[in-house]
Amino acid sequence: MAIHDTGMFTVKEINRLKILQDVIDRNLRPGQAAEMFAVAQQR
Repeated sequence: MAIHDTGMFTVKEINRLKILQDVIDRNLRPGQAAEMFAVAQQR
């Protein structure tokens, strides 16, 4: 996830970080996160 020259994240990058944080906090299983990433990549 690259930080752009402006030093900000895109909405897509922020959403990915939230999903990863949910896995770290054990609010989401890795398999669920993988499904969410797969759906996000298809769009």
